[in-house]
Amino acid sequence: MQTPLDTVIILDKQVNAWFFGLRDIFAEKIFLSFTMLGEALFVIILSVIISLLLWHWRKKWQIISMWTAIVGSEVTTYILKLIVDRVRPSDALVLEHSASFPSGHATIAIAFYGFLAYLLLREIKKYRALTLVVSIIIILAIGFSRLYLGVHYLSDVLVGYLIGVVWLVIGIKVDSCAGNRVHLCAG
Repeated sequence: MQTPLDTVIILDKQVNAWFFGLRDIFAEKIFLSFTMLGEALFVIILSVIISLLLWHWRKKWQIISMWTAIVGSEVTTYILKLIVDRVRPSDALVLEHSASFPSGHATIAIAFYGFLAYLLLREIKKYRALTLVVSIIIILAIGFSRLYLGVHYLSDVLVGYLIGVVWLVIGIKVDSCAGNRVHLCAG
């Protein structure tokens, strides 16, 4: 009898094989560019720049909130990678040294770019639809790039997204509680 885990593993391998069949040189270059948006160094540099801007604008709680989402999501991902220790797909186009599950790129895509979208949506009312669409495209493209490049399985990316959502919500909650005074957010 097939267990739910067996079903996930079979689906993961089928999706991985499907993406392998789609690969071509032009698309590889595009998805390598998208995957760079989720690289730790790139996200850290962008986060520091955003932190400096928020500091300049006296939005200190938003700095704390953003870093809560980023650090919390990355620590959770790191711990799960150590616990699960899943081997990456063997046909990857990019050499990675950490475990496959969960996808850190997918996690940070939601936690960081989602929080960035949250900040922009709060501050810039005029371009809300554009902000939302661009954010969703970036988040989905990062996850899709990890599948296309063969460095993750579908379940790695989906669980990464889930972890990112949890930490995005926590970051937003920290920010909203700071704006409403912490004692009002205890419940």
